[in-house]
Amino acid sequence: MAALTQAIRIPDRRSDINAYKVAASNVVFFGGLVGVNAAGFLIPWGDVATNEFRGICSGSVAKGTGAAGTATLPNLPFESVDGDNVGTYGEAAEAWVDERGLILEKVTVAGSDQTDVGELIFCGTDNWNADLTVTVNNPDAVAHGTRFYSGTTMDVTLFKPDVHLTL
Repeated sequence: MAALTQAIRIPDRRSDINAYKVAASNVVFFGGLVGVNAAGFLIPWGDVATNEFRGICSGSVAKGTGAAGTATLPNLPFESVDGDNVGTYGEAAEAWVDERGLILEKVTVAGSDQTDVGELIFCGTDNWNADLTVTVNNPDAVAHGTRFYSGTTMDVTLFKPDVHLTL
């Protein structure tokens, strides 16, 4: 082995925003909760025990004119990514997923009150804007309560995938 004699490029990328192939017959929407199915494809988050929560869909992966499957920066704006679409080289449609553990501010969480700060928050669909709840309706929680305001309004912190796997 030889020691370095000059600086080298580190072949890395951000680990908190990742691209996933979207499952055929599925459409993921920008801003929607997403998970990975047992086959390893991205799907809208739903009430299925074998799905693993990943985060929020944050963009479509635009395929460049270079080598097949070359991911570029998020292609925004967009509304959805359809898993039945294929790219120039026949590869599956892909979407970016923000896995940072975002804090969703002042969202409605059904059944919540001050005692739910620090407690698990569930969502049985990809629509966090309508379906967050403190009631267990999904095999795994997607977040925890961070701050309570009044009524059923809270800040919630989404779980990062590695945290979700420990549930």
